[in-house]
Amino acid sequence: PKGTTMPKLYGASMAALVSTPSEFHIAPMQCYTNQPLRKLAGFLSPSSVKWTEMEKVDDLLPNVENALQKRLAGEEEDDNLVLQLGSNDVSKLDSCVRVASQNFPNLKEINLNCGCPAIDTGGAATY
Repeated sequence: PKGTTMPKLYGASMAALVSTPSEFHIAPMQCYTNQPLRKLAGFLSPSSVKWTEMEKVDDLLPNVENALQKRLAGEEEDDNLVLQLGSNDVSKLDSCVRVASQNFPNLKEINLNCGCPAIDTGGAATY
């Protein structure tokens, strides 16, 4: 109604949230959300946002560009791809982000996981 304001939700008005189209995201699942599955998802839903598995920065070093090329081969033109990087070392993470953003300009986002408790506890998801 005129004269009323919509409530704020995390700095965005409810009106903005309602008028924004939803995106369909392909969730990252370790050992399942690989390049062939993301390719299939792209065929089934071309506008879907595809997430990579969490890539451990230490597994990408020392040649980050080659390691990412191997993991992202065939997806160089996909502008709905989110690369996930995990590390407890901020400088290594920074280095990987720089290489990824320079060599893969198609990436929609680069999602960072730095300081996850699983890293410190040595669980199955250690980075």
